[in-house]
Amino acid sequence: MIETQDKANLINEFKAGSMQAFDRIVNLYRKQVFQTAYHFTGCYEDADDISQEVFIQAYRSIGKLKENSKFSTWLQRITINISINYLRKNSRHQNNETCTDEMTYLESFSTNIDPLFDMESKELTIEIRNAIVSLPVTERAVFILKAYQDLSYKEIAQVLKCPEGTVMSRLNRARRMLRDKLKDYVF
Repeated sequence: MIETQDKANLINEFKAGSMQAFDRIVNLYRKQVFQTAYHFTGCYEDADDISQEVFIQAYRSIGKLKENSKFSTWLQRITINISINYLRKNSRHQNNETCTDEMTYLESFSTNIDPLFDMESKELTIEIRNAIVSLPVTERAVFILKAYQDLSYKEIAQVLKCPEGTVMSRLNRARRMLRDKLKDYVF
């Protein structure tokens, strides 16, 4: 785990033009960016494309990062914005089509010996993913940042540039919608 001061030094080196620092930053934040993009789009291939675009955008605009801004918050904002723009441009998501490699991606997480349980688990994972992807963009963004990135309300408000109260109401609305969509799976 890299210390906060080391991260700050790394960001400063990146701002100064160090490609080695940029490579280390990509390695540090790649998983976080990919997970946010994947949960936002529900598609492995799209998340991979978005992740690449996020780091290209970060590289190009690192000079715009303010001294008092937290790098991870800034990077999450870029990830959310690029994910939203990606969804607007790609009609596959508007037609609720799924990725062709989804089962292959889910199989990479498989650790269960019981094939029936494994299949049911994958099906439930797909249903949850579909429910999340079907949320309105504002609720989806808040839910992903809270549930998958474990950000505080304050951090989510900073990423989305909205009041904490708005974050709380959107999260509550997202949870209600998910509960309704997944009611057949809740015991």
